[in-house]
Amino acid sequence: PGSYAINEAGLTGYSFVNITGTGCPAQLGGNVTLANGQNITCTITNDDIAPQLTVTKHVVTDNGGGAAAGDFTMNVTATNPSDSSFPGDESGTTITLDAGSYSVDEDAVDGYAKTLGANCSGSIAIGEHKYCTITNDGR
Repeated sequence: PGSYAINEAGLTGYSFVNITGTGCPAQLGGNVTLANGQNITCTITNDDIAPQLTVTKHVVTDNGGGAAAGDFTMNVTATNPSDSSFPGDESGTTITLDAGSYSVDEDAVDGYAKTLGANCSGSIAIGEHKYCTITNDGR
């Protein structure tokens, strides 16, 4: 008998959804009071947080080139990306994807040399946010 707090230690990459069960608190840290011999079952549900990838397109036009970020098409290869092909953007475009391997590339535009940033390919975990910058310099 007595009062018991229902809680859990959070796991990186997961968010709390709810607690269900007759007599259970609605939120973590809530209490249940049990009489002698009484049992209840409380189920805590969590959800994995989708990884995020922000792709930024930077265009250098110091040699007179006239291309803008939106003239380049970004392509993401991954499992279940929220968008796998989109116009480049100097402010960045954020997508979600499943945890695992991914890579980012672009369709070539004549007259521009491409440099892929360090996080434009690799592995991403649940709850993680990575940033990929692709820079093109006019020749």
